[in-house]
Amino acid sequence: MNKPPMLRSVLMLLGTYSPAAHRGIARYGAEHGWHLQMDMARIPVIPRGWTGDGIIAGLGEWEAPLNFVRSAAVRGIPVVDIYIIHPEVALPRVVGDNPAIGRLAAEHFIERGWKHFCWFSRVNHHVAQLRLSGFASVIREHGLSVRPLLKQSCSSHQQWVTMHAKLIKALLAAPKPLAVFAFNDFDAALVIDACRAAGCRVPEDVAVLGVDNNELVVNSHHVPLSSVRLDLERIGYEGCALLDALMGGEPAPPEFVRLIPPQGIAVRVSTDTFAVNHPTVREALRFIQDHLQRSLGVDEIAAAVGVSRRTLEETFRKELRQGVHEMLMHLRTRHARDLLLTTQRAIQDIAAQTGFCHASHLNRVFKKCYGLSPRKYRK
Repeated sequence: MNKPPMLRSVLMLLGTYSPAAHRGIARYGAEHGWHLQMDMARIPVIPRGWTGDGIIAGLGEWEAPLNFVRSAAVRGIPVVDIYIIHPEVALPRVVGDNPAIGRLAAEHFIERGWKHFCWFSRVNHHVAQLRLSGFASVIREHGLSVRPLLKQSCSSHQQWVTMHAKLIKALLAAPKPLAVFAFNDFDAALVIDACRAAGCRVPEDVAVLGVDNNELVVNSHHVPLSSVRLDLERIGYEGCALLDALMGGEPAPPEFVRLIPPQGIAVRVSTDTFAVNHPTVREALRFIQDHLQRSLGVDEIAAAVGVSRRTLEETFRKELRQGVHEMLMHLRTRHARDLLLTTQRAIQDIAAQTGFCHASHLNRVFKKCYGLSPRKYRK
């Protein structure tokens, strides 16, 4: 009688629990017949004495998982990290492209006309610094600047009342309209709560953008939250694929890092406006946004807002430093990029849905903007 094949025993060691990452890990484990030790998802106790084949880790702010990975007890066992909060620990990693997350957030605000920017994070670790650096780099390219919403980082252990009061004071003192990029959705939710207490309208006075698109957070407030889509499920899944290769004997240098790009922005009420003072420009931008799925011309946009083409062009260049057609193509191309990242629709269908009419037109404009064809960009 043949013995059943030995299952790989894998420890899920998430120092900061993520349901989405857990889904990706669980899916890979189920597809490949792993025995997944996941007690830490429920009981935050290091499983001392555990022996197995590999560890899929999310080394967060909690020191115990970090010390466990460094211990002699697991020496020689392959470990893959999916967080990169501790870059000083040499491990193969599959992580989100955090600078790209920050850049995407900045582009979202810039294209909607904001001129005043703040960053809010209760932590100041490596991941937070990477997101802020990406955000600030794009803001600086436009001759603008970013400042922290609070002058000092707030520890996650501070009392909520103290932090809430500081946020209210900072929001009242900040120039308006203000765009706030938060480290994650939980931090963004704190800002929205403080805006409500301060009497600041969201998004008219303060636009707020989070990260993770956490389904348990983004629709749980009086103002639904816009959020950068970080594909944590894919990160968990591909982290397991790398770990599987390591357990099979394939080499990977400890400094190996695979970056998973963000999947665009889930736009909800908290940023769904244009921070443009001129009412005609604001109305025209809203008209463009509402009709991106069909072919539009500058004459039609001008007629929709009740001005001549010449007047609209002059006003756009004064307010946005670019013409109407340039902005139209920019918004179309960005929408096409988001569809490439978040759907499996055919290029021809995406072209039709974003007003390009045919794939060759989209291909030409997209390549000029991003340096790659839509097909290569999606890969």
